[in-house]
Amino acid sequence: MGDGFGRLGLCVSTVPRATPTWAERNAIVLLSAGVDQPELDGPYTPTTDAMYRIEKSVADYVECKRTGQVCKVIVSGGDSGIQPKGHGIADAEIYAPRLEALGVKRDDMVFERICNTTYENAKYVEPLLHSGRYDTVVLVTSAYHMRRSMIAFERLGLSIIPDAADADRARFSVLPRRRNVWLALRDLHEIGGIIQLYLYDIAGIR
Repeated sequence: MGDGFGRLGLCVSTVPRATPTWAERNAIVLLSAGVDQPELDGPYTPTTDAMYRIEKSVADYVECKRTGQVCKVIVSGGDSGIQPKGHGIADAEIYAPRLEALGVKRDDMVFERICNTTYENAKYVEPLLHSGRYDTVVLVTSAYHMRRSMIAFERLGLSIIPDAADADRARFSVLPRRRNVWLALRDLHEIGGIIQLYLYDIAGIR
């Protein structure tokens, strides 16, 4: 990964989309972004960021299906609730109805229900990509999360095409805004995650 913060990819700015060339077998990897529970004891729903990712994945899926080739959406997301109890259901399962409602066939969904980190996203999706023998792999996550995700997948030798989804952004304000502070902490979390992956490489952790 090289040396120095710049070469480590510590900038969390938007990653431009690389237009995929759809092949005979294609996989669109959707990384989870947690779930919300709008009403007490009500059903869990995808977060706002998750919906951006879902919509981006559906757009890629529709584009791919127009070619008449094999197109699968690999939904990667374990139970994002506080462990060991958690929510009792994987994020991937919660996202499935939204994907289906937007046009993704259930038979075209592949589920990874274990991961709870970006490192685990790559670790547990890797065997699914190899077993599916996909020629083209498109990675969908939020723009702020794409750099870390690309590092996580590419360090395992996976060739991916990034397609960043929209995400909430900070708004200018003279006075401190709670939302802007949260977004700043989110970006710091991404930087910490990238450093962690770099340390994994030093330690030889795959």
